[in-house]
Amino acid sequence: MDNDHRRLTDTELDARLDHADQVMQAGLSALLDTTTGLAQVKARAGAIPAPADDTAHAAPHQPAPGTRGQACGLFAVDIVGFTSPARDDDLQLYLRDALYRILERAFNESSLSWTVCKHEDRGDGALVVVPPTTPIQGLIDSLPERLRTLIRVHNRLSSPAAQIQLRLAVHVGYVHRDSHGFAGDAVDELLGLLHAPRLKQLLADRGRELGLITSDFVHQTILRHQPTLMGPAAYHPVTVEVKQGKTRSWMHIPGLATFPDASPGEPAAETTGGAQHQAFIDRLRQLRRDCGRPSYAELRRLSQQPNRSGRRLRVLTESTTQEILAGKRAKLPDWAWVAAFVESCRAAAAERALDPAQLGTVEDWHRIWSAAHDDAQPSSAHSASTPRTRTGRQPPAASRSHECAAAH
Repeated sequence: MDNDHRRLTDTELDARLDHADQVMQAGLSALLDTTTGLAQVKARAGAIPAPADDTAHAAPHQPAPGTRGQACGLFAVDIVGFTSPARDDDLQLYLRDALYRILERAFNESSLSWTVCKHEDRGDGALVVVPPTTPIQGLIDSLPERLRTLIRVHNRLSSPAAQIQLRLAVHVGYVHRDSHGFAGDAVDELLGLLHAPRLKQLLADRGRELGLITSDFVHQTILRHQPTLMGPAAYHPVTVEVKQGKTRSWMHIPGLATFPDASPGEPAAETTGGAQHQAFIDRLRQLRRDCGRPSYAELRRLSQQPNRSGRRLRVLTESTTQEILAGKRAKLPDWAWVAAFVESCRAAAAERALDPAQLGTVEDWHRIWSAAHDDAQPSSAHSASTPRTRTGRQPPAASRSHECAAAH
């Protein structure tokens, strides 16, 4: 029988298994993302000779050089809405691949070599550590704009469900690395900044390609003292709750000159109506979440499209929509606005491959709005949206249903 096809004896099989086990153990011990570490693994397998280097004798689980207990630039990013119901496994894998291609190109074009930096995958994003020997100004200056440009290109060529919107966070601090990844208080603070509720809210409301948040240390020591960087006035102060407690940080949304909504020291919002009023506003917010949380700009775009009957809707301006959903209007929105909002949310769901029927019909929402509207009216008041006839009686219900159907 040919030697290449003969059955192995137990002794030979054991020998080969022992050799494979040795190769695997060598790979675990040399799991460093350096050329030397990879060469060691191949050398143990008998592929190439190992280079003469002191690091070849590193102890198992040796942390990567230059990242243990040293001050490094820290950068974190994640994809907004990565786990949305409209994004199945295939789409999530596509978005991850697109993210890493965008990151590599943006880093390299910002004088931050992607291969020199250390990266840790975070599922819906990444953690990047810039070595102490690399200037980190690029994290603040050119990198966000390069990312923004590349996201625009990606979004222009992608379906609505594959659109990318990013949250970015930048910090500087001491970082440790072991065989499992990065650790340290600075990493914890960075990730706390990345998930700041205020940053999430502004991105959802404004629909920008990305939002950046930095630690107060970065703002005070880099932004304020580097005239070539984007001016500190472009950043908005915000307090963020992290594991270590509350910390001051700074947000920047490219293209957004002002930061709306109440911050400490700003006037409070108007008092809303009764329980039915508040419950109705809550249902509108939930409707927006259920249809994939479209941005205010996207809702405006959708409202400018004719509905299925060819009838034009009320245009949902960003400021009005934001004020209504934030509960800043003392009165309930009129039916024309609600009908446009419902239609636009249904259209947003359809673009995201979600079932609009799960959101309720326009007729369903008219009944809900009517109940809240009637509850908000004094018994002697007349509703502006349901005018009375010359005899003082309300139009028959069939007429109002006809108006609702026309809006649909």
